[in-house]
Amino acid sequence: RGIRFDALVRRVIKEFPNSKKVFAHPFIENPDIHFDKHYIQNNNSVNKFREKTVGQLFYYIENNHYYLYSPYEKASRNMPVRQDDDLVDNILHNNGTILIYLAKTKIYDLRFLREFDGIISKVPEISNPKALELIEKLRNYLGAGKTLRGKQSLLIKLMKKGIVLHHGSIPLKGRLIIEEFIKNEYARVCFATSTLLRGINMPFDIVYIDKFQQLTPLDFKNLIGRAGRTNESKELNIGYIVCTKDNVNKIIQRISETCVLDDTNNLDLPLDTFEDDSKDLIEAIQKNEFVDDLNIPKNQYERLLQNENINDTVRELIELLIPNGYPITGDEYIALSQKEKSKIKKCFSSIYIASLRNPQLTSAESAVISTSLQILLWKIQGKSFKQTVQLRYNYITRKKEQRELLKDFRSNKITEDVYKYELGNLTLLYTQEAFSIPNKHMGTFRLFPPNTPINKCDYDRLVYDTYDYLDKVISLSLVDPINAALEIYYINTKDLRAKALQNYIKYGTNSQFEIMLTRYGFDFEDSDWLTSCIDKISEDCINFNERINLLSEEQYQLIERYI
Repeated sequence: RGIRFDALVRRVIKEFPNSKKVFAHPFIENPDIHFDKHYIQNNNSVNKFREKTVGQLFYYIENNHYYLYSPYEKASRNMPVRQDDDLVDNILHNNGTILIYLAKTKIYDLRFLREFDGIISKVPEISNPKALELIEKLRNYLGAGKTLRGKQSLLIKLMKKGIVLHHGSIPLKGRLIIEEFIKNEYARVCFATSTLLRGINMPFDIVYIDKFQQLTPLDFKNLIGRAGRTNESKELNIGYIVCTKDNVNKIIQRISETCVLDDTNNLDLPLDTFEDDSKDLIEAIQKNEFVDDLNIPKNQYERLLQNENINDTVRELIELLIPNGYPITGDEYIALSQKEKSKIKKCFSSIYIASLRNPQLTSAESAVISTSLQILLWKIQGKSFKQTVQLRYNYITRKKEQRELLKDFRSNKITEDVYKYELGNLTLLYTQEAFSIPNKHMGTFRLFPPNTPINKCDYDRLVYDTYDYLDKVISLSLVDPINAALEIYYINTKDLRAKALQNYIKYGTNSQFEIMLTRYGFDFEDSDWLTSCIDKISEDCINFNERINLLSEEQYQLIERYI
């Protein structure tokens, strides 16, 4: 992440030399180091502000009691003050809020439900109509079930009690809904990972720190900064920082540490310092060799250009996927022979591998590519996120086999006992958990444990994994080299189908109107009502007409920033 940030700064300096660059770093002692790291001349203006608008009290928990101490004074730590009242009870009773910072693994394996049951059980059900509307909006976006049969979402179930989850694998639109839920003060408890540390102004009355691993001094200061709310009155507001007793020393250590940026810019290190997975980006920055239109390092582009099989591979892919200029439908894809389906995946995989410095993939990387290509094909066919999750759910839970069993039972081919027995023996199919590629250090990980019954499919986990495939694998790894290969093929052949396939891969559509909507930040789901409200849309402007006066409040909020 640090290398990518430094690379972005270098490219910005080159492309926009006369623009003003502002580096904003809360709690950093040496923000001006960027001027030296990136050779920014004639600009050494550094403004440092120290301001605190809330007070903070520190507590630790021991034997279900809260003890007040000061991390700044040794005497206070040796003589903590026991509080007889339950701090959490008091906060929740007074409509306060709690942020619990924890490891993502505790959310995934559901340990947080057991470890924080004492807090979760104290939160009442929500009845506010506006809050319930947001919950329903999120449920519909994720495609979670309304009944107790299948596709049950713990995320939705907890929100109905005013308890939210927030981490990087929740789809971005889902996170925005959750953040709106928090900002409107419907959330009483938030279980969050590092995604809430920076850039989002959402204060809480209590910040409970459960995870300290990889929590840097800077992240720690951002985290405790969430504790305490500013208000319009001149009274000092109080926030509470809570941990267990065995973590008190970690609190003290991180508070006393200064936050200093490293003065070494990794981009200036010798190329041999880096692993193969990072060398392409580093070399492109060092030599200033990017193919900007394709968002790809020049060295990767040249590998594709010099590969003698690329044109044939792309031609075969186009003939199979968009023979008439538009993608084959889902039904047409299903009707393809297994050999043709394998060809499509092999073409995609061959293009991506041809762009790599080290084309030798691990079995885990190959498994990630295989799964991601199926999801990419659904994207090309215009499937929404909800539809994509549903298709994966049907596959993993073996819906086809379930339907066959039900058909046999209803036609009296098998007895009810046999039907129930066979259904009970069905287990979830194997699927590889997503991770960013290339990454030779990652091993093969099943998304669900072996022999998991089909009725125990964790729908939320499937949602998170599908988003990771779309975001970390397809968008960040596969799309650019595949589009570069299509561009090379188009230059050589002038086959417009290559251009169409580029748009389908990147945007899920070849409609220029829908592409521009996507680039302006709208979802495909919004295009139905948006179309009649727009007179003109281009890279230069988006012009709305008087029909926006008929929009609902929710719809108007989506376009308000452009009005």
